Amino acid sequence: MKTIAFTILVVCGLWVGSVIAQQDSETPLQLRLLSAKASKTKMYAEIQAKIINVSHSAIVVDETLVFYQLHFRKGDDTLTKLGDVGPGYAGRYVVLEPGESFIAKRSIDLSDKFFCSDSEYGLLIKYGQFIQTSYANIEIWRGVVQSNEIIFNNQRDVSKRKSCQKHD
Repeated sequence: MKTIAFTILVVCGLWVGSVIAQQDSETPLQLRLLSAKASKTKMYAEIQAKIINVSHSAIVVDETLVFYQLHFRKGDDTLTKLGDVGPGYAGRYVVLEPGESFIAKRSIDLSDKFFCSDSEYGLLIKYGQFIQTSYANIEIWRGVVQSNEIIFNNQRDVSKRKSCQKHD
């Protein structure tokens, strides 16, 4: 009986390993969150991310959708913000040759009550593209790529902000 259990474990382990490897080889993009810095006087943070073509062929990406989703973490609490571009959005496309990258910057709103404590927050972002089309005779890559997580401090006097004041 122990032999059978061991065999099943090995087979399952090999199968899971092959699925993970297959996902990595199919994802031609890498997304790195470089920095996030909260303003000490205003309710926003500046973030920078780098998207890299790790494939062997040219890929088209949309600059705006580098910030498709923002995932914040504070202890066990989480908040997700969607970077909705709205109807009729035409796209801001960039062709990335193999090994090329670009850095995207964005100011993000921190006025939500989630950010009312003077503490550390985790942030990771996702690039997401779902429209099937082409640009410069190259099909636009579709899918989702997740970044690394970075920690930033929300060090300002949040007690004076209206959204953080307690109402009796």
